[in-house]
Amino acid sequence: MISLNTNLTYKNDKLDYLLSLNNNNINQLILDSGTLYAINILNNNPTIKDNNFDFNFLNNQDIIKYQEKIIDLQTKLDLLNSNYTQLISNTIDNNVSDICNKQNNIIINTIKDNNNNSSILSIEKKINNIDSTFSSYFEKFIKGNIEKGNFGEKFIENFLYDKFSNCSIVDTHKETSFGDLIFSYNELKTLVESKNVQTCKKEDFNKFFRDVELRATNNEINSALYISLNDTGLLNNTKYFNFQFRNNIPIILISNAFNNPEFIRFSIILLDNINLFLKNQKTHFDINNFINNLNNILNIVMNQFEYIDSDKKLISKLQININNREKDLNIIHQQITNLIKNNSSKQINTIQNIEDDIIKIILNEMNKNKHFKLTLKSLLDLNISAYDIKKLGGIKNITTKIKENKKIII
Repeated sequence: MISLNTNLTYKNDKLDYLLSLNNNNINQLILDSGTLYAINILNNNPTIKDNNFDFNFLNNQDIIKYQEKIIDLQTKLDLLNSNYTQLISNTIDNNVSDICNKQNNIIINTIKDNNNNSSILSIEKKINNIDSTFSSYFEKFIKGNIEKGNFGEKFIENFLYDKFSNCSIVDTHKETSFGDLIFSYNELKTLVESKNVQTCKKEDFNKFFRDVELRATNNEINSALYISLNDTGLLNNTKYFNFQFRNNIPIILISNAFNNPEFIRFSIILLDNINLFLKNQKTHFDINNFINNLNNILNIVMNQFEYIDSDKKLISKLQININNREKDLNIIHQQITNLIKNNSSKQINTIQNIEDDIIKIILNEMNKNKHFKLTLKSLLDLNISAYDIKKLGGIKNITTKIKENKKIII
């Protein structure tokens, strides 16, 4: 805790507010900035030590204004570090550090070298540069839908390449009405739309179907796949999986693909087989009946995924229990080891040790008391338990042991 004395009339509401934030970084900035100005002024004006020294010429209001801007930038930096750590570490961490270090050094050097209006104007210019730079970065990450979308597309693309090694993928997300990817595998040509959002809106689906209609009409695709990476709803209040047949091509919509990437592979395999089935049809068949039957089958399949999710939770709980048991066993093992280690040097009370101790007690008592008689009561009075007396064969046997000791004659 730092305590500073001031004039009785001193009052600074803005300082009181900053101190009330209880932010260590801001407090240190106030002290460092104040120290820097005080040292400069003291070097140029030794009379500052006089309590009557006039500070008016220092233009304190300007200084406070720029201190506030610096504090505002520090607050932005704290927010950036706390909320976007992962993104910054991958993209702008080094840039932000370089900008802060360079601009901070320039400002400090400027303040040290000059304490006049021109230096203040220079400080203002540097601060504005930093503020502008931070604003551009904040705008980029606060409005980061593009970055999220690119990440989702790359996730899907990598998965498809991994599971279908002989496929080809064309990135079309910058082309008009072409989805995000065109996936080719065997005779399959699939328009893939990727969504990395928390809620899929009606217009998202409408745009997808318009793109599919355009490309199917031009015979550029023979299937389509809509992938919602998060656990969102699909058409008609369905979740996880939805099958459509439009423009004479099969269309599948899936959700929660981040947690269940196998949905993607399952969909591609299904589209490939449907496409092959349709190609080999030589006679007319009821497409509506086919779709209804297929949807019934798929509903059963989707139930299996729900069972799997439930099983995963049970397995996870079981793993926690196993880990806790293993932890307890390790503790027990360690305690047993410590118990053995701590008592390994202690002598174990064998019958022989008990006998030797009892005989020693009796002989010491006989040496002190010439009238001592070996009886059950006298031994009990010496804190020799009846159990030990019995274990050594009783009074008669103990008497024999005493005589054999040959230290005294009874």
